[in-house]
Amino acid sequence: MRIKVNNVNAMRLAAALNGANGKAHKHTASLADVLALANRAERSLMAAGISGRARAGAEVIWHAAGPVAKAYGYKMTRTCVTLTRGTRDWFLTEAKRVGVYPQQSERYRISISTAQRDRIVAMALRCFEVRSAAAEVNAEPAV
Repeated sequence: MRIKVNNVNAMRLAAALNGANGKAHKHTASLADVLALANRAERSLMAAGISGRARAGAEVIWHAAGPVAKAYGYKMTRTCVTLTRGTRDWFLTEAKRVGVYPQQSERYRISISTAQRDRIVAMALRCFEVRSAAAEVNAEPAV
């Protein structure tokens, strides 16, 4: 499955989610959840310093949190959604049912390539300068 995440494809996205949700109507991912997830992941990658086209290939996996009440003794069934970033847009690539235990936190994980990781590290260190090893050996300790 590969469905572009936007309002134009609302019917296709809803059909894919309904297929994953089956007869369940409570505690399931909705179209609004998928649109919000795409925006959230885009903001996360932007905040990390990855430029537009360099975001391609990133993948986000999400499901909502488990039940809050400790008395709820069984796993709750939720919808787990996987979105993959294309060169310009996010695509729904998987929607499936998963069991979530009581008080289990929301799952929100973005997986990135090594090139994207290197870009994030470079952006984080852009205002720092690394001294040479010889300078460190001769440097006086700070008091």
